[in-house]
Amino acid sequence: MSSNFFKKIRSIVQSNWFVTLFSTMFGVVFALLLTNTCERHTLNRGKAEAMQRVVEELEQNQARLTSYHRDLERGYNALTYLFSSLNDDNELIIPADQLEAFKEKTDSLVTIDSIIYLDNDRIEINGEMDYNFRSQLIVVSLSSVIWKSFKETAFLSITKFECITNLEFVYEFQEIVNQKNKQWATRFLGLEGFIGDIERRNSFFNLWAELLQTQKGLLEIYDDSRVIFESCSI
Repeated sequence: MSSNFFKKIRSIVQSNWFVTLFSTMFGVVFALLLTNTCERHTLNRGKAEAMQRVVEELEQNQARLTSYHRDLERGYNALTYLFSSLNDDNELIIPADQLEAFKEKTDSLVTIDSIIYLDNDRIEINGEMDYNFRSQLIVVSLSSVIWKSFKETAFLSITKFECITNLEFVYEFQEIVNQKNKQWATRFLGLEGFIGDIERRNSFFNLWAELLQTQKGLLEIYDDSRVIFESCSI
């Protein structure tokens, strides 16, 4: 019985139709494996290219925020210096030997009409605030278009969870900065009304200082972005 069974098996294996069937099945399986390998390779290559676009978006955002933050900080220092020189009657009186320093620090803010020497040590400056400097501080919006597009693709399914959470944190922080930028800009457009209102003025400068601190935090995150992208395998 056993001998006949193995003879039949051997006969089947050696038959032309079995060889043809086996070859066909092997070819189909191999083709599927090859196709899957090619698809994974194509997907991984596409993901790497798309992730590079995300890197470039963040680098552009970093460059824009760095420039904007520098201008905001310069404007903040100039305006706080100017308003700290006002007395309770909103008169601009400074030590006479600080005139050149005053001109340098407020060059883009104040047009001086006259300088009155009150005595040998003090001078009163009369002039007007030049609000055209605000055009230098037009609000900057940090982009998240590329990252949002990336999340809509199949690339997300082959991206490490750590990479996704790290990038989500960066972009959520960006959105916080965007909102604070807009809030500050809205207040900044009405700056004229702050000059004679110390309470409103102090509130505005507190908002400005908070914005600068938040922007600084995001810039520090940008500086560490290489560590973030290490988790993204690019």
